[in-house]
Amino acid sequence: MSAASRRDERRRHLPVEAAGDRWHGRGGRLAQPEPKDIRRCPIVMLGYHNNPEATRQTIDPAGWLHTGDVATHDGLGHFFVVDRLKDMIVTGGYNIYPAEIERVLIGHPAVALVAVGREPDPVKGEVAHAYVVPAARARTDTMAGMGAEADAEELLAYCRTRLAAYKVPRAVHFVDALPTTSSGKLMRRKLRQGQSSGAPDA
Repeated sequence: MSAASRRDERRRHLPVEAAGDRWHGRGGRLAQPEPKDIRRCPIVMLGYHNNPEATRQTIDPAGWLHTGDVATHDGLGHFFVVDRLKDMIVTGGYNIYPAEIERVLIGHPAVALVAVGREPDPVKGEVAHAYVVPAARARTDTMAGMGAEADAEELLAYCRTRLAAYKVPRAVHFVDALPTTSSGKLMRRKLRQGQSSGAPDA
C-alpha cells in the first residue's frame, strides 16, 4: 500500500486544494476590496518585453505583480485560487465565479465538458450561461434517479440543489465543442460573444 500527500518546502502537509503558501524570500497577499492574488519575490518577471503599458497594468510601483487571480487565505499561510478576476460575473451586485458552477455541472454524469460565460441582462447587468458538451456515451456511475442523458432543465435543477439561487445559470446551451486555443486553453471570451451556441436549450 502506498500513500501520497502535498507538502511545502518545510515538509509540512498542505491541504489538497491549496495552490501553495508563502516561503522565505517570497511574498504573497490578497488585495482588497476583491481578494486579488498579488505576488512579490526575486523570481517575479521584470515586465513584458517592449510593452510598458502591459507592465504598468500588471506590476505596481511597489513591485507587486497582480496575477489576475481571485484567491482566499486560510490564516495558516495557505492560498486557494478561486478563479480569474476577469472571468467573474457580477449579477445584480453579486459576484459569481464560473469555476464554481463548472465544478458542480461536471459532476453530472451527462456532462462531458462545461464552461460558463456571461451574457448581458437588462435587469441584473449580466448573468451566467452554461455551455455543455454532452457525454459521448453512457457512464456507469449514474446518480440515483438520473440517467446518462439529461436535458437543460434537469441540469438547472441539479444546480439548484448545489448552488445558491443567484449562482444558478440563467440558461444551458448544448454545444458540440468548446472554443479553445491550439494548446487547449478555453477561450472564454468567445463564450461571452455567443460564438459557441445558438438559442439556449433552457
